[in-house]
Amino acid sequence: MVGEVQPYLEGARTVSPMAIVYSEATRFRYGDYDRKPYMDVCEKITDAFLKRSIPLDFINALDLQKRELTKYRILVLPLTSGLTADECEALRRYVRGGGTLLVAGEALRHDPHGKPLDDFALADVMGLHFEKTIPGVSEVAGSWSGGTVAAAGLKNVVVTRSDSGESLLLVRDHDKECPLLHVNTVDKGRVAFLATLAVPELTERVIDQLAGPMPIAVCPVEKLVILTRQDRQNRWILHLLSDGDYSIIISNKFAPIKKVESLYPDKGWECTLEKTVDGICVNVKGAAKDRLVVLE
Repeated sequence: MVGEVQPYLEGARTVSPMAIVYSEATRFRYGDYDRKPYMDVCEKITDAFLKRSIPLDFINALDLQKRELTKYRILVLPLTSGLTADECEALRRYVRGGGTLLVAGEALRHDPHGKPLDDFALADVMGLHFEKTIPGVSEVAGSWSGGTVAAAGLKNVVVTRSDSGESLLLVRDHDKECPLLHVNTVDKGRVAFLATLAVPELTERVIDQLAGPMPIAVCPVEKLVILTRQDRQNRWILHLLSDGDYSIIISNKFAPIKKVESLYPDKGWECTLEKTVDGICVNVKGAAKDRLVVLE
């Protein structure tokens, strides 16, 4: 089986409009340099989008200065910390060039040795300044296009004060209101701040709102696929992880696909392509297992 599909795996890369910026130095802020609290948060975000057939890329902070960041709609920093001055500057360039950065929880709050900073490492583009972290809040104020948010479950909330940008949601700390979700425009881009990562569903909703329309939608939603790109062969490979009949809508802006080149296996099922207003709809039917579609 592996040998038969090997040509569709070689040189293939996932294609995603989103990425998590990962820094190994984040673990130095925890006792025994334990990376588990950090990895747990990253995995929850990744799993939420994988369940929707949208893999997130991981970008090592060490590679920020040499990676092409402009292809990503959004870069997410969930607790990510310990970045150097050069790494922070790479993120500033990304934002100023039109990118969206999401700083979440106590991200950018520690130096490369795990020692706490007086302020966020990117406070100048966040439009916010760190004050303290509190265990919980009593109230959420404001409304946004992502829907309502309940105060219950909002734990370890980072309290900030703002000097620029817009607070879309606020939380109350005693008699003082502070941002729960804040967005600051910087040149062509923006930096968003989410004050807690305690509610994974909220984090997912915020990323959704900031990233805009998703590039792939599967119907029914419980069916799973992964779209990869083989640059050398100039083709996309749609891996059908779920059996049965379903449809996959792919945005033309994400992958300008024109036709089905071939199927694997080539018997026992069928695949048709329909044009939509913004892209294509791939319809698959049949009982064959371990299927993939080669698209051009």
